[in-house]
Amino acid sequence: MRRSSRSHHGTVLAELNITPLLDLVFVLLIIFMITTPLLEQQLPVDLPKSSQSASSNLPDPKSIVPLTIHKDGTVLIGQDS
Repeated sequence: MRRSSRSHHGTVLAELNITPLLDLVFVLLIIFMITTPLLEQQLPVDLPKSSQSASSNLPDPKSIVPLTIHKDGTVLIGQDS
């Protein structure tokens, strides 16, 4: 007597080949590892040193000239509105 196995007869075993998927993941990982340091580069800038303090750069309040522009287009210079 021969036993027949119905589970293996007539069925197709589907195997998922993940090798191309792993290749793609590794290529993307390498690309991100190469491009990420390039994105963080900055230009070196030498800022000038200030010879005066910030408070001494303010103009004298007596030398300020008021400027007024009205809706109709008239401009008043040196006059209070």
